[in-house]
Amino acid sequence: ASIGEALKQNNTLTALTLQYNQIGRTGGKAIGAALKENKSLRELNLGHNFIGPEGTKHIAEALKINSTLLVLNLAWNKIRSEDASRIADALKVNTTLKSLVIYIEGIGLQGLNDLVESLERNFALTKFTLHSCYKSYTELIYGLSGLENKMGNYIHRNQLVEEERGLRTGELSFHERSRVLAFGQSSSGSGAW
Repeated sequence: ASIGEALKQNNTLTALTLQYNQIGRTGGKAIGAALKENKSLRELNLGHNFIGPEGTKHIAEALKINSTLLVLNLAWNKIRSEDASRIADALKVNTTLKSLVIYIEGIGLQGLNDLVESLERNFALTKFTLHSCYKSYTELIYGLSGLENKMGNYIHRNQLVEEERGLRTGELSFHERSRVLAFGQSSSGSGAW
């Protein structure tokens, strides 16, 4: 919780990696509250923290308000279908997040569909990475055929909008070996992931 209080007051930190820090739902809740107020953070890596439904709820609520965060890693956080729907709702109104990383285990086809559908109204996200390591990947990949095309089209549209603004454009790729479905530009040189 003290990291959340520090982030509320901080106005200089632009990148923060808390990967593997076991912040859990309490930390997720505190960081969510901080993101509602923080105006400097651009990159946040919360991977492998098991923030669960409660932490995800607060992060998603913050994404509706936050206007500075560009990169967010939520991989390995026990995100379920309803959590993915909360994130999807946030993406519908968020206009600044450019890159999002999520593990697809637990979110199911409905959660994945909600995330893809949110991109219809989101013109900012140019990189969307979905990781998978378990058997549920096979179930999801069968449902991805239509969703993959839809997501690719939305991300490509967003890249074109970004290109028109004079920013760098990216690529659309599917990395089967590492079981990573990545839509968007190559990772920035930040090294946060």
